[in-house]
Amino acid sequence: MKKFTKTLAFLAALCLLVSMFAITAMAAGSKSQNTELTIKKDGAEVGYTLSQVDGSIPPLTAELAAKLIGNGTTADQVKIMWQQEVTLEAGVTPPVDVTANVDLSAGQEGYVFHYEGDWKLMGSTNTAITFNSLSPVGVAVKTTSSSEAVANTNDNNTLVAIICGAVVVVGLVGTVVTVSLKKKNEA
Repeated sequence: MKKFTKTLAFLAALCLLVSMFAITAMAAGSKSQNTELTIKKDGAEVGYTLSQVDGSIPPLTAELAAKLIGNGTTADQVKIMWQQEVTLEAGVTPPVDVTANVDLSAGQEGYVFHYEGDWKLMGSTNTAITFNSLSPVGVAVKTTSSSEAVANTNDNNTLVAIICGAVVVVGLVGTVVTVSLKKKNEA
């Protein structure tokens, strides 16, 4: 009976360990789509700070971004990642080359916008764009018609989450049974 109890405890611990690895793998596979800027003046990288956009400036909306992107883009295809005031380090003045580095999934396109009296589409993310003035800057991601790859990734993550949940339940039940059997054997 002791061998059975030890085996059951080992299997419960193994289930919990496998579920932790699976959850970690699932999180590693998902993209958070962080945006980082690289700003260069005459080929040398320069520092900058980001701050909230002044409330007097109209926000970059998905509807407006879709209109500026064109090509039949609809607002439900566009997600505004961020819009920020960009201030260059002391002594640096435009023009500067700005690259908005965005991790894009299959079926996504990234765009950079700039406000100069109204919002303008400056170009695509992950490529250097020359700015003659900076603030504010906005970044949006468009999910293209081939968004099945993105949907499949989400479906796979859901399946992994369900499996991990089941493994955790089995591990917990195994642990409870092991403790109960151990107490029964000691009595």
